[in-house]
Amino acid sequence: MGSFDLEMSSPFASGADGNFYGGPRQGGHQGPHWYIEFGMDLGAPGGTEVRAVFEGKISVLDTTHINVSTGHVYGAGVFVRADVPGVTSADSPDGVGAFYTHVNNLPDDIVQGAHIERGQVIGQVVDTSTSHLHMAVAVRLNEQYRGADLYDFFKDTINTTAVTSVRLFDDGVTPPEVLSDTPAQPPDGVEPF
Repeated sequence: MGSFDLEMSSPFASGADGNFYGGPRQGGHQGPHWYIEFGMDLGAPGGTEVRAVFEGKISVLDTTHINVSTGHVYGAGVFVRADVPGVTSADSPDGVGAFYTHVNNLPDDIVQGAHIERGQVIGQVVDTSTSHLHMAVAVRLNEQYRGADLYDFFKDTINTTAVTSVRLFDDGVTPPEVLSDTPAQPPDGVEPF
């Protein structure tokens, strides 16, 4: 694949408090799992709507801890594989994956196997003393995940609906490139933010 562009937006269209608690490989974000190591903790008050940052398919939905706190594990865990037109599909072994956790109050249409649109509400931030969304993005190649550090991108786009083209690389070394902002256009069938 090399590199490819993906249209992305903030997980928070509004309501986030702007507190950021650490990006990939900072603090408690250590391996061996990509979705922890490459995690970004994006602050928002409990109840803030969390939106899909790109179009894709929910590949795994873990609701084991949706209403239970067991230390660092709380809220649902939602894994999404991106659809990148002309490059890869959500069912391809290569592409882009995202992980969202510390969310609850999932809408009825957020189920394993469901197709989701960029900007679609996937849940709300769980209310805790340091309420935040833990989110990770990684490029998949040959069943290996290479993290994409989008921490600054999400800091810059917090509380907006801007759609931005981001170039991702599958080498695990080259950082993502933010290419351009395009006018916010809600996907068909998704209510404007």
